[in-house]
Amino acid sequence: VGFKIIAACKRPIEGVPPLTITGARAARDEHGRVRLCLAANKPADLVATQLRLTAGGADFWRDVEESYGSMASVAKTMLPARVVPKYLTPTGLDASGQTAVELVFTASGAAK
Repeated sequence: VGFKIIAACKRPIEGVPPLTITGARAARDEHGRVRLCLAANKPADLVATQLRLTAGGADFWRDVEESYGSMASVAKTMLPARVVPKYLTPTGLDASGQTAVELVFTASGAAK
């Protein structure tokens, strides 16, 4: 999973990704929507208000398709996606001094 973060300077941060993913889980919420929760670490001085999400790799998409069927095709058409605030709650991403981040991505619509 790759992220492009737009910090206070309003331009993408280049180079090594500033977030290090430390954990991930996927499930459906009480409304049947697919929810992906990512735990990450960030530099304490990084403050960002926007995030674009992209995901890739044959193994990743094969696993998503096996688990969620046609939702994989729908997800691919949304990438890279501007996800804050409509689809993503970025707890800790907009706080200076904070190093732990929880990114909760919710796909709209119920999965069948």
